[in-house]
Order: sequence, then C-alpha cells, then structure tokens
Amino acid sequence: MTLREYANGDSVIFPLQKLDMLQMTVRDALVLFVVIKRPGITGADIAAELGLGSRSLVQYVIKRQKARGLITDNRKTISQGHPSNFRATVKGKLLWDQIEGR
Repeated sequence: MTLREYANGDSVIFPLQKLDMLQMTVRDALVLFVVIKRPGITGADIAAELGLGSRSLVQYVIKRQKARGLITDNRKTISQGHPSNFRATVKGKLLWDQIEGR
C-alpha cells in the first residue's frame, strides 16, 4: 500500500499504527517475535538475536511482556545463576497473530 492509497481513504492500517494501537513498541514486537520463533531462548540470546549486544537493553521489554502475560520464564529455579527460558504464552501468540494480520 502506498501513502497515496492511504491518503485516499483506504482503511488498511500501517503496521506501525497497529503496534501503536496495541500499545507496543517496535522493540516489544521484535522481542515477542524472537521468543515465539525460538522457545526457551535466554535474555542474552534475545539481545544477540536482535543485534543489541547487551541483555540489559531488552530486560525492561521482557519484564513488561511478562507482566502483560505475553511471555513466561519457564526456569525450574528462578535465580541469577540459572539462565532464563522464555516462551510465548497463548495470549502472546494470539497478539502476534493480530500484528501479522491473521
């Protein structure tokens, strides 16, 4: 879709507008995508997958998505000594389907 088609009243929503409507940032969407595609991934691996270099750059996103029920940490023991094991929840997968327009 071109900007001209959009300006002429086409009701298709641009992907970034859809993220805004879902109260998500681009980084939120990217983290959710990576967790869906690589179940069991660690925070450090999410950062590396996105080319961010540091786990701390995605920690806030992970914390927010866990609070929203989009991802879960399936570690048996949650402590600093055990790597995270992130997986998307059903709610997270359904939200991703909305983003993709399914």
